[in-house]
Amino acid sequence: MDEALRTALERLRPTWSEAGPELDRLLRVSRFLLPGTCLGFLAILVALWEYPPIRVVMIAFSAVLPVLLLQVFFWYLPRLRDIHRLTFDEWRERIVMLRRRRPFVTPNGIGAAAFAVLSIALLLAAIIQLFSTDANSITHAVYPWFAGSLLAQAIVLFITLPAMQREEAALASRSFGRRQVIAAAVTSIAGVLLGIFSL
Repeated sequence: MDEALRTALERLRPTWSEAGPELDRLLRVSRFLLPGTCLGFLAILVALWEYPPIRVVMIAFSAVLPVLLLQVFFWYLPRLRDIHRLTFDEWRERIVMLRRRRPFVTPNGIGAAAFAVLSIALLLAAIIQLFSTDANSITHAVYPWFAGSLLAQAIVLFITLPAMQREEAALASRSFGRRQVIAAAVTSIAGVLLGIFSL
C-alpha cells in the first residue's frame, strides 16, 4: 500500500520545484486582485443601481466571486505555498505516514464531498437560471440558489477543518486553521445576507 502511494505521488516530482515560485507570483497578484475585484463590483453596482436586472446579477456575483477569491488567496494558496517549502522527498514520506495513521475515506470526508457537489450543483443551477431567463425577467428569486451554494461551501470548510489541521501539523510549518475559519465565516455571512435579500 505504501509503495503504491509512493509510486502514485512520484508523478508530481517534475512539477514540485516549479510550484513554489508560481504560488509566490499568484500570492503577489492576490494583494491587488481581491480588493480590486471588490471595488470593481461595487463601482458597477453603484453605477447601474437603477437597472433592476443588472442590479440583481451584480449583487449575486458581488457576494459569490469575492468570497471564492478570499477562500483561494487568503486560505488555500498560502497553505499550499507553505507545504511546498518541503522538498519533494520530505513531502512524499510525510504524506505516506499521514495516510498510514488515518484512513483516506472517512465519514467527514464523505460528508464534505457531498456538500461540495451540492454547492457546485446549486451554483450551476443559479447561473443556468440567470442565462436562460429573459434579461427583463431576472428577479431576486435567483438569490436562494447562490445563497445555498455559499452555505454549502461554508459547511465544507467547517467539516474539513479537523482533517486540514492534522495535515498541517504533519506537512506545514504553521497552522492555517484560523484562516480557514475566517473564510468559512465570511462565506456563511455572504450566504445568509444573500438569502435575506431574496425575501
